[in-house]
Amino acid sequence: MDDWYRTFPMGHEINPFFNSTNKGEYKELRKIKIAGYQVKVQESAHLLDNYNCFGEYSPTTQTIKLDARLTRQQKEETLMHELLEAINSIYDLNLDHDNQLCKLSVVLHQVIKDNKGLFDHMS
Repeated sequence: MDDWYRTFPMGHEINPFFNSTNKGEYKELRKIKIAGYQVKVQESAHLLDNYNCFGEYSPTTQTIKLDARLTRQQKEETLMHELLEAINSIYDLNLDHDNQLCKLSVVLHQVIKDNKGLFDHMS
């Protein structure tokens, strides 16, 4: 059994901080620092086909993969979800997937998207 945490479709275009360099089946988008770890974010051409999921996180390889065919909104929401999966794993928070992690990822995505410059007014 593998160690990937997967995000499955729920029926819902990638953030500007992603950069692209082709790496075969995967396109590396960027690295995000979480608790001192450099977590790679990649697009996968076949994630939805092979695993029927939008995204996945591996604590072993410190990698988040997102299906390349998702819309921008789906990629953003899935990235937020997988970031929370990484935080949950790194800090051993034991968040319940359906009742806590899924809901937190949707609401955090909404708050960040609807409140541009959220931290701009703080000194």
